[in-house]
Amino acid sequence: FFGAANVNRFVVSGWSVEERSHRWAIAPTATLEIPLTADVSVTGLRIRARSLGPCQLKITINGQDCGGATLDTAFSLATLTFAKPVRLRRDAGLTLRFAIDPDIRLPNVEPRPLTFALKSLDLTCAPGPA
Repeated sequence: FFGAANVNRFVVSGWSVEERSHRWAIAPTATLEIPLTADVSVTGLRIRARSLGPCQLKITINGQDCGGATLDTAFSLATLTFAKPVRLRRDAGLTLRFAIDPDIRLPNVEPRPLTFALKSLDLTCAPGPA
């Protein structure tokens, strides 16, 4: 997901600049918007992410709770399979929101308020009516 020439068009809010292999979120909530070319049902998602200390990352798609992942200091893979697919219409697009508890205090030695780093993102989608 990161390193592609057109990735910046998906970044909405809460993100720092792209680094060589990942992008840090610099707010408790970070948002991506991805346009769709057809109606889809999102059935799962896989991320490779890390944080500066243990924390729970909550994930929503178009406002629907999709579960979460426990992050720590090493990049790790989290795979979520949704019990109920998230049905999306092409004209609505896909808004992916990542959030951590805004009150959590992670050790940070940088001037940027780093919260978590996202290295990769894969969505599992099936065609279908929304």
